[in-house]
Amino acid sequence: MKRKITPILCGVVAIALLTGCGSGPTGPSTSASGGEQTTSTQAQQIELQFWNPFTGDDGRYMTQIVDAFNTEKAGSIHVTTQTMATDDYYTKLPVVVAAGTGIPDVVVVDVDRLPYFSQKGLIQPIDDLIASSGLSKADFAPTAWDAGTQVDGKRYSIPLDTLVFLMFYNKTMLHDLGYTEADLTNLTSDKFIEMCKKATTGDNYGVGVNWPGMSIAWYSMLGQMGGSLVDPANPGKAAFNTPAGAAAAKWFKDLLDQGLTNKPGSDHIPLFKQGKSLFAMDGIWSSTGMNDVAGLDWGEMFLPIAGQSGKVWATSHNLALMTQPNEDESRRQAAMTFIKYVSDNSSTWAAGGEIPVRLSVLQDPTFTALPWSFAATQLDWFFFLPAATTAGNFIDAMNAPLVDYFNGNTKTPEEAMDAAAKSGEATAAQTLAGLGG
Repeated sequence: MKRKITPILCGVVAIALLTGCGSGPTGPSTSASGGEQTTSTQAQQIELQFWNPFTGDDGRYMTQIVDAFNTEKAGSIHVTTQTMATDDYYTKLPVVVAAGTGIPDVVVVDVDRLPYFSQKGLIQPIDDLIASSGLSKADFAPTAWDAGTQVDGKRYSIPLDTLVFLMFYNKTMLHDLGYTEADLTNLTSDKFIEMCKKATTGDNYGVGVNWPGMSIAWYSMLGQMGGSLVDPANPGKAAFNTPAGAAAAKWFKDLLDQGLTNKPGSDHIPLFKQGKSLFAMDGIWSSTGMNDVAGLDWGEMFLPIAGQSGKVWATSHNLALMTQPNEDESRRQAAMTFIKYVSDNSSTWAAGGEIPVRLSVLQDPTFTALPWSFAATQLDWFFFLPAATTAGNFIDAMNAPLVDYFNGNTKTPEEAMDAAAKSGEATAAQTLAGLGG
């Protein structure tokens, strides 16, 4: 799944009956001769529906896990998967809950959407199931676990992974410029700019960035500058229209003004793959495509340190149980069995470009052999969105003002921050109104 921040759903969702897979047990299957098979094994088998937005290359790794689970649990639990595009996925989930039909049992929810989903009652608390499964906070990376803890103190999900914003680098170009990978350790902003200047010759340039969608790059630097996104005392108020927010935006604008980056309008990842840039900033989900390029000798790292400490935008896929009109404890237990299995086997999932959050899996040689496993040694860099229902409103509001600033239509970073704050607060008010507060 190529990561895309989309607005958090707000307001009252219209009730509509949707076609699709239901969440209840299926009827008896039919034999080759047309007769019904009514063995006791089939009667006892629980059929679960699992929805996710893994439409990219990562989806095949999840399919491997589900298939293995179905083989192991044949006769007792069977999971059917439905996958759909992110926007459609997050639109459909609230609607099926409101309709009371076709509700999946297990779903994937991005950590920044957990506050909305939990407060709207779309997903259910699972503290009891976590305890009975034998899992606990001690089994997970603290940053990912804490990011999923909601304001009411309850657990509504189990974290599956962490996705982060990072930087790819061209090893051949690095060495040709007279540097080694040792020069990338604790890379400062000044050293990074020096390297970018040396790389910027002819058609080559220092670093590629995604100018139309800079909100998560900016958020990484906001964390480095010691800033915050949302006022912790008032979820309807922005906290980034501050010197820290302006400094985060100006850092990228300075790179552009010095001619060290790709031009706005160009696609930075293909250019990096063509050997046109020393660095390229993007999400960890772009990792799996790098090995497909013949002759590209590449590595990955976190961003340079430009502020108080190293930070990068991070998010997490979480596994949750949807709220059902008629709860069935046996189905809840079966769903938790599936969630735990996925978590136990998340080294397979990590091969799709994710960082597992089970501490035991982080030590698995299957994971440590991957190029992006370095990130697991720097968990303190992970800068998650705050656990506020409005976090998505504010991060979404950032892109357009940043585009105006980078294109020169807005003259100062302070103006860009004020514009983003005004826009974000308007949509945050709608989200809060939809929650009744």
